Amino acid sequence: MIALGINLASTKHLFVRIEIIDGYLKGNAVFVIDVVRKLIAMYVSFIFVYSGWELIQIGGYQVSPAMSIPMSILYSIIFLGFLLNAAALVVDCWEKFSGEMKGEEN
Repeated sequence: MIALGINLASTKHLFVRIEIIDGYLKGNAVFVIDVVRKLIAMYVSFIFVYSGWELIQIGGYQVSPAMSIPMSILYSIIFLGFLLNAAALVVDCWEKFSGEMKGEEN
């Protein structure tokens, strides 16, 4: 549930923030720190996508002891959840940059 719910947190802009830093930033610095947060989140998401893909390949040889289903099905949830998260972050960055280029504030 957490791996699939991370996408919802990204689309609703619920990133970890330090309010003291956000309170002192003005103008362009707010835009830059927001982009840095999204890039870090994308990097972490891509690490989990890569790791999830590796686990899917290994999980074909394992079976869940409790449910007797291949572990690759369970590992694919990690892969899918963070892949959707990375896609949502790319779209969010695209919208942020296109809005900034037009002079709009998000």
